[in-house]
Formats: sequence, structure tokens, C-alpha cells
Amino acid sequence: MDPSPGGTYEVRGLVDRSSVEVFPNKGQYVMTSQVFPTERYNLLAVANTGAFNLKINVLEINGVKGICGGCSWFL
Repeated sequence: MDPSPGGTYEVRGLVDRSSVEVFPNKGQYVMTSQVFPTERYNLLAVANTGAFNLKINVLEINGVKGICGGCSWFL
């Protein structure tokens, strides 16, 4: 993956009730995974399995209102 100027990467991640999507460098690559949680999400973990150090400069977490609007049957 080609880094941005200065050797940095921009990574956007989207997580909802049944999927995880990751878009490095404004969509240069895409990773999508379907998930089947048995309980609500309560933890975010970032792991570096590479040989280089990882530094997170900015981390933003934003919530969105679902289309269901609080349905009790929706996880």
C-alpha cells in the first residue's frame, strides 16, 4: 500500500450491527467482513501485526441513528 506524503495513511472504518468495513487511503483498498455478534459491541481494539511501529494521530468515533429508530427486536 502506498503511503500518503510523509509516510502516513488515512484509514476510515465503518462498523454496524452486522459488518465491518475498512478503507485505507480513501478507498485505495477495501476490506469488508460480515459479523454475527451475540451481544452489543462494547470494545474497539486496534492491532498492528506488521514489522513497523504504528502511531494513531487522530481517532474519531461517531454514532448514527439507525433506520429502525430504537426497535427492541433490533440488537
